[in-house]
Amino acid sequence: MSIFVNDTLLTREEAAVQLAVSTQRVSALCSNHLLTTYTFGSRKILISLDSVNRYKQQNSKSGRAYAPSLAFAALFMLSGCEVSWINRQQKYRIEAYLRSITPQDLVNRSKNRTKTMEYWCRKSRLVELSKYLILSAATGNMRSQFQLTQSDKIEGYVSRNNLGDLINRFHLKNKEDGADSSIINVKLRVIEDSKVFDFIRQNVSSHITEDTQESSTKSLMPIAVCAADLAESLDVRERQAGLNKLSELLTKYNLAK
Repeated sequence: MSIFVNDTLLTREEAAVQLAVSTQRVSALCSNHLLTTYTFGSRKILISLDSVNRYKQQNSKSGRAYAPSLAFAALFMLSGCEVSWINRQQKYRIEAYLRSITPQDLVNRSKNRTKTMEYWCRKSRLVELSKYLILSAATGNMRSQFQLTQSDKIEGYVSRNNLGDLINRFHLKNKEDGADSSIINVKLRVIEDSKVFDFIRQNVSSHITEDTQESSTKSLMPIAVCAADLAESLDVRERQAGLNKLSELLTKYNLAK
């Protein structure tokens, strides 16, 4: 099968040079889906330069990254939401941290909350797919909160346990299936820990969306989670919009304390 790629591709050795790590470390990053790979023939594996740049951006030195449960707790607290999955001591430490952190540091410290997977989905299925996600970033009407133009792309959170079913049900295709990066329109943030996902699902808000055909209730991540997702984007406008919102939220959070 031919694969058409609108991206620069690197060998493991070239990716290792870009990241200043060993080729073994690059292999581990690929295995954990932290870098996007393409397979040619039976053995030849090349790595997306976009994914290498994204990884470098998200891994600049700013302290040790939070575990997923603490990363979500920090972003929920910044959004003014209750957190039911951490203890009092952990909450106190996060409160102290939020009083001194910069927006970019917060993005870097919360980077390990999920693994990100990108797919192409037929446009006619996007609305139905969104019902199975906890929507985030600037999906749909959320774009107006970040002063971004409308887009057909959707982004949301899903449990690892549900990922395979969604891929099959909606015939999602990723880059390894031959989907070019230019047509990718779905970004799924996969939560590995089912307990963390259940806690989050119980604490997210829902809202009624109305379109020309029907009204439906969709789950939304809190605003700080949406902002952090945007701040990880390789798109300059989206990244800056996310950082600006986090700066605004941090200012409000500290004024209220």
